[in-house]
Amino acid sequence: MAIDRNAGAASVNCPARCVMHGTPDHSVIWHVSESVLLTLPGSEPLRRTSMQVRAAQYLPDGATWEPAVELAHHVGDRYRVDHLTPVGARRVAELLLPAADHAEYGCS
Repeated sequence: MAIDRNAGAASVNCPARCVMHGTPDHSVIWHVSESVLLTLPGSEPLRRTSMQVRAAQYLPDGATWEPAVELAHHVGDRYRVDHLTPVGARRVAELLLPAADHAEYGCS
């Protein structure tokens, strides 16, 4: 299905990665990318655990665009969404790699 990224938002040009934006009445405008969903191994069928990541930009009332990385943690039918700044997301990525190495290979 083709998406007209600028439909109803003539004053706002969507970034190329945008797959969805704004509320139908255009009272709130945002841009979001496709989501990446990672189902975590070992999840129980009724309490499936997954992580969802996507890039987003929000335009709060009277403010400038705020870029964010949304990280959603799903457990069963519940979820929590955290918004990270681009700098914060890069810092989390930097911390995850050594932590994964430490968990897999132990102390050195």
